[in-house]
Amino acid sequence: MKKAVNSLLLVIGFILVSTTSASAKGIPIVYSNGPKCTMTTQLPDSVEIDGTHVNFGVKFDQFSIFWVPMWNYGTTEYVLLNDKKDTYYDLDKDDLAYLKETYQIETDKDPSIPFWDKIGGKFIWGGVLLFVIWGMLPSRKK
Repeated sequence: MKKAVNSLLLVIGFILVSTTSASAKGIPIVYSNGPKCTMTTQLPDSVEIDGTHVNFGVKFDQFSIFWVPMWNYGTTEYVLLNDKKDTYYDLDKDDLAYLKETYQIETDKDPSIPFWDKIGGKFIWGGVLLFVIWGMLPSRKK
């Protein structure tokens, strides 16, 4: 068991040492904070904005550490986003109604965030925390 905990700590230490996004008391931390978009429906190739193909998706604000989502905040809204998912276009009510009717897109009143972005990261961080706590408990073997 100690080998597993030591291996995990070694990997985490390597990640901390090899990244340089931010620093808190000398420990580098990789994090992101801001808007994130995910595609929900692929639209036909003929749907373009400024010569770039777009798909239907959801935009929300997210905070993540080491590429694992921690929490979401703000409002979620439907958007059009390009294939690279680096540019999004806001939709007003008329545009949204047109897209729903033309391409038979099913939408809820409030856009929903995908499972991984909503809950998945909490499982990962909770598992890491439990693993570290379990590794700190004294062994019953003597």
